Amino acid sequence: MAEPQYLFAEIPLSRSAFDRWLKSPPSSSSCWPEWADIDMSCEQGAESVLDALIPFFIGEPQLQQCLLLHDKQQGILRCALWLRYEEMRLTMMRLLALLRSTAPFMAATAQGQVKHGENCCGTLTLTRNETHWISVCEDLSFPAWSEGWLHSLGEESESQWMDPKLFNALKRRYNHYLLNASHQRPIAIKKTDYYSNGREVIDYYGNRIEGADPLTFRRLCHTYFDTLYTDGQGVWIDSDILDLHRHKIADNLAPERIQVLEEGYDSDFLLRIDDKVWFRAQDKVPQPFYLRSLTIDPATFHALTSGEYADKNAVYRYSGNRGLCVVKELHPKDIVRTVGEFLITDKAVFYSGKMLAFAEGKSFRCLGHDFYCDNRHVWFRDNLLEKLDPQTFRFVAPERNLVTDSRHVYFGVQCVPGADPQTLEVLTRGLFFFWRDKESIWYNDTKLEGADVTRGDIEIYPESIYCRISERVWGMQTELNEVDAKSFVVTEWDYAEDKHGRFYRDRRLTDTDVPS
Repeated sequence: MAEPQYLFAEIPLSRSAFDRWLKSPPSSSSCWPEWADIDMSCEQGAESVLDALIPFFIGEPQLQQCLLLHDKQQGILRCALWLRYEEMRLTMMRLLALLRSTAPFMAATAQGQVKHGENCCGTLTLTRNETHWISVCEDLSFPAWSEGWLHSLGEESESQWMDPKLFNALKRRYNHYLLNASHQRPIAIKKTDYYSNGREVIDYYGNRIEGADPLTFRRLCHTYFDTLYTDGQGVWIDSDILDLHRHKIADNLAPERIQVLEEGYDSDFLLRIDDKVWFRAQDKVPQPFYLRSLTIDPATFHALTSGEYADKNAVYRYSGNRGLCVVKELHPKDIVRTVGEFLITDKAVFYSGKMLAFAEGKSFRCLGHDFYCDNRHVWFRDNLLEKLDPQTFRFVAPERNLVTDSRHVYFGVQCVPGADPQTLEVLTRGLFFFWRDKESIWYNDTKLEGADVTRGDIEIYPESIYCRISERVWGMQTELNEVDAKSFVVTEWDYAEDKHGRFYRDRRLTDTDVPS
């Protein structure tokens, strides 16, 4: 059996130079003609030396292990590599190429050296202006600084052998805690229902997710019925309602080609993969759900409002159980602007894929707090408030949707009959909302029965549902019977008492009621 291979490097490098080296792009193999017969390309897609170094730390611990530490006090970069077999020579040479690229970052008088062997031998000497490699290593020995690392070879990979900057990058991109997983000791993959056995992703019963890489496997999105996973190259779904488990949707991807458009525990998922958007849908209730996709133009696909999208060809609406649907009444070229959740054309206004009756597009605007208007009408969301005049519209308590014009009062979509907009006054804000005009008083949207604010003083009991007018007391909108106003006190927001006994909300408790 071939002997294990080692590499040891000590390169004088200040901390700032080390950090610049990590950020620099990996060198091309064309820089070193003596290695022209070897595929020296670093990890494909690596944008920096740091990116290219990470793969050396995520290999199987029984086959390869790496050390890379920077001693800030001494200004030295130390690196070591152990490979179990001589046939892994290419891995050795790729790390050597990365270390060779430190030369431009070294001080003018500094000199570094890298040695490697047993069978794959060589010595690399570095200065700022010159690097020289020979395929001979006469005195390969184990440096004192590598002893602890050497004793750990073949065992669990430890963060102590990595520079913190490198380790933090590893944690962000990989499930680093799985590096020590094995068939004998599977490790749970965080925020998933799966495990790693060192090489594969498996469920509790040992069933494999075909082709999934445990080091990059993660939950992509989660709803009440569905969970989607990715390892950056493939996408899988678990869904009881679809009767799909470990089902592969797509593979041979790159992370940037996967985009979650909609998710939420109380909603459904919407997932774009290249030129398809995937979703769960049913044709009719109570027919079963199916996993479906819709082809879009990925280059122009974008969000318009919450749940509405467009590309160069169509406008789409995400419609719950129906999934993603084309809005046939609207073409993306016709949309001139958006206002909140509304799509505006020159002639019309659309909400949830449907034309908003009576709305005029050019003057349509947001008043705030889900109220909208054009030059003639006012809406609360998509509900027309027929009597309100946009020219005299004003907010009284926007947090409770209490608004007026010069002649009418609305509480949300409800017109409040008899309320005088000129004398409105908010008495309490927050959870317990009382308000009045010159004659009457309301709790939320309901008038207090029989209350006349012109007769006697008004007292709103703080942080409660109770209100007193003279000698009479109301719980919410209902007057309390046979109450003694002088001894009446509130004990909790919906409990009160007087000298005759206790009240719960708008009724007096009897001896048979269970005490709170």
